[in-house]
Amino acid sequence: MARIAVRPGNRIQYGPYEAHDGFARLTASLSIAYVAGVSGVCALWRVRRPQTATLSAIYCNIQLNSGAGAASLTVQVRTGTVAAPDMSGGGLLQSVVYVPGGVLGWHRVPGFTTVLTANTVYWIVIGDTVTTGAAWSQLNTGNTFLVSSHVEQHHDLLPGQSADGGQTPVMSGSAPGLVLVFADGGVMGWPLAQETGGPNNALQKGNRILFTRDVKIIGFAFANPSNLVSGVRVWQGSTGPAGSPTAEATIACANAAVSSIITGYLFLTPFTFAANVAYRVVCAYSGAATEPRQTQISTGTDATLRAAMPYGGDWYWTEESAGAWVDDQNALARIQLLGDEFPTPAVARSPLVCLSAFGPAPCPQEC
Repeated sequence: MARIAVRPGNRIQYGPYEAHDGFARLTASLSIAYVAGVSGVCALWRVRRPQTATLSAIYCNIQLNSGAGAASLTVQVRTGTVAAPDMSGGGLLQSVVYVPGGVLGWHRVPGFTTVLTANTVYWIVIGDTVTTGAAWSQLNTGNTFLVSSHVEQHHDLLPGQSADGGQTPVMSGSAPGLVLVFADGGVMGWPLAQETGGPNNALQKGNRILFTRDVKIIGFAFANPSNLVSGVRVWQGSTGPAGSPTAEATIACANAAVSSIITGYLFLTPFTFAANVAYRVVCAYSGAATEPRQTQISTGTDATLRAAMPYGGDWYWTEESAGAWVDDQNALARIQLLGDEFPTPAVARSPLVCLSAFGPAPCPQEC
């Protein structure tokens, strides 16, 4: 079975699929007195773009500041191989110093002018070069969904860290905790930095979504199964939350080990989401529940980070409140859409896929 993963810029790629069963943040606690290519813990990300573009800014996410004084982050763009960055002087393309000032959350680091050539490996390396005191920052390098294999691996922007100044990267198959901004207005990365439960009530909640082509869906699955979810409703355009939904998935799928735990719902017949039409995909309930889980941009959100959401910001959280829909463009519900076709025609592939809104594209092998 394979998965379609949606990421910013309306690009769809393929990779192996396994169900998500949790959320975990990956962090790197930067060492003081970091020396590039010599010593100290640094955070790093391997980058490869399909088109040539000029980098203009980088968003990084700080989860913790500790110690006396102020951390001073050195944010570098380097050449390298798939295995490691070139930490020599010749491998450095640009270096920008940024002082976060003790503020947690997303930080925009401007001042970059590096041209990233198409299909070429580059590395973003962040270290703390303060040499006195005990100040250091903990960076969010990525977010993983606790699966048994690297299905959330982002082939084009892969996170990791190094304990020896960047010489020996330890990479992680997870969504990157970094967003790159380009001079043409494009963005690349994953802006969702934390997860919480949804509101604990029986009102409909889920995602507002939009596809750029017709996509046929057979049902839905949940990140955290709940027996209080009684079905999944689809509302087209501005319809709902009262009345009859456009479609409803009511055939329950149970956990293989515990039949009372509902892991998803299927349609009796597949439903086609029409191109360029907004839909709301929301859970219905038999009692108050916090499912689906909600992932959030969190502190420091802005229009650029929202643009890095799936489908260029066209997918986001929605919920019923006082007889109307209330949307939150800074959050996303963890609901998987199960499809019976791939969006790329004339290529034979597995007939069942999962379209997921909460992970960047995995490695590019086609299953």
